Amino acid sequence: MSKHMGFWSLFVLSCVVLFAGTARADNISITGSFTSFSGVVLGNDSFYEFCPGSSCGGVLPPGGSFATKICPDTGCGSVVAGMATNVPINGDPTSNKTPQLFFFSTANTQNGLIFQAAHDPGSSFLNDVNPNGKFKLGTLTYINGIWTGDADFGFSIVANDVTIHRTERFDGFIHLGLTPNTGTPQQNADFIYFRNAAGQPVVNPLTLTPLPSIRAFELADSPTGSNSVTVDLSGMFGSLDLTDIENATGGGFIDVSLTTDLGGPPTQVPEPGTFALLSSGIFLLGAVKKNRA
Repeated sequence: MSKHMGFWSLFVLSCVVLFAGTARADNISITGSFTSFSGVVLGNDSFYEFCPGSSCGGVLPPGGSFATKICPDTGCGSVVAGMATNVPINGDPTSNKTPQLFFFSTANTQNGLIFQAAHDPGSSFLNDVNPNGKFKLGTLTYINGIWTGDADFGFSIVANDVTIHRTERFDGFIHLGLTPNTGTPQQNADFIYFRNAAGQPVVNPLTLTPLPSIRAFELADSPTGSNSVTVDLSGMFGSLDLTDIENATGGGFIDVSLTTDLGGPPTQVPEPGTFALLSSGIFLLGAVKKNRA
């Protein structure tokens, strides 16, 4: 082979590798919404209300003032013991609407779910995204107020690749689990996690492991002084698969467990007397080994 042929072969090969390694960059818009409620405020009949469109205007309406009602499993009664309102707002003129769901037994102890769709600054899109990989869908905030029973909230995310006119969506649930307030602040933290349309925990398609839970401290014993936690939510095309829950900030944390028990035992710090006992035991064991030697 001549030197010229070797050069051109290497050049062509380099171009192929460079082309193959270049990811396509698309523009993607993301929206989210809360769609349904299933649950019970224990001991009371109640109704739950999702405001149509943006008619709530960011203000929680009084019970019974809107026609659109979604009742819990026990049905609607005359006693209003709880209410949920879906409040889409547009605080940033360049952002997508932010769905906010507040639910409470009493108005001064609100719980909340807030989804902020991801977008680039000054744009309503995520720009230059590799559609074949993971990308950030947005942030999810959970506010832990006072509640009396587990619940499921319908939740949808739609990702629209405007570059190739492809739309995918996730339709599932955010499940709320309550914990008994009898342990550490971490053990007392109530939690939420994602379920699919069949009611099963959502699994990361890349690792085949369930996505973790998002835990928010009780305000009464929060070590941070906050009962609100925010996490990053990522996904990828293929339906719209959720892949990661990361970067918890505020008054909460992420845990691998989807039950009231945390994924690992709490760290126990031995008391000073225990340290002394362990030290003497290690010293005695070393002396025995030395004598045997």
